[in-house]
Amino acid sequence: MQVFTTYKVKTKKKRGKKMPLLTPEMKKALRRVQADKLLNKKDLAKYIGVSESTAKSITKDNEPQNVKNKVFNAVVSAIAENC
Repeated sequence: MQVFTTYKVKTKKKRGKKMPLLTPEMKKALRRVQADKLLNKKDLAKYIGVSESTAKSITKDNEPQNVKNKVFNAVVSAIAENC
C-alpha cells in the first residue's frame, strides 16, 4: 500500500512591488500610434509585443491603469518610435 503525501510549495509573494501606471495621456498617444499606422487591435498587439487582450484592455478607456513592466516598456517604446 502506497501512501501519497502532498506538499505545499511556497511561492514568492510580491511584497511592495509597485506596477507602473499608464496615464490617460500615454493611452491616448498609443491610440494615436494605432491610427497613424492604420492598425487594428491585433496588429497593434503584434507591433508593441503584447497579447491581443492586453492591447484591448490598455486602449479601451481613458482611466489610469497599472500594468506590468514589460507592457509599460513596450508602450513607451512604441510611443517614442512614432514621435
